[in-house]
Amino acid sequence: MRFYKNLHDTNSTPSKQVLLDYAIILSIAPHIFIINPIMLLYLFASIILFFTVKKISNKQILLFAFLGAIALAISFYDTFTFVGLKKLDTFVSLIISLLIVAVVLQRLSKEINFYLLFSPALFLSLSYFFYNSFFMLFYAVSVLFIFLILLLWYRMQSSFIAAFKM
Repeated sequence: MRFYKNLHDTNSTPSKQVLLDYAIILSIAPHIFIINPIMLLYLFASIILFFTVKKISNKQILLFAFLGAIALAISFYDTFTFVGLKKLDTFVSLIISLLIVAVVLQRLSKEINFYLLFSPALFLSLSYFFYNSFFMLFYAVSVLFIFLILLLWYRMQSSFIAAFKM
């Protein structure tokens, strides 16, 4: 089966960048239904760029910064007044969109810093403004458990199964 070759080998330890991508994807998942369609399109375009281009140039990073600014302006065009931003949902949605643009640009530069490491926790905590139910609590606890397994997998330099057993 050809598609099994594309799956990650669970016996070897993945890079820090791959584990961080797993964490970011898990923490952005609840926001897929909240963010504006333009920001969703920007997010999917950046994911396609991550998987198709091996080396990303500075021009492409500048292009995505410009596209992110345009996507933010289009997404929140009608709410850029102080009256529109007084609503907590709109303000949190703007913060989530800004965080998406910042994470995409940080991820394109392929440098791991504190901001990029802390962003999954920010995404997860900001999802509580929109989902305050038992299912979100269960999802958050599950994702935190997965974050812990990913951290152990990276620190132990062993197989995924050994990290899961730990």
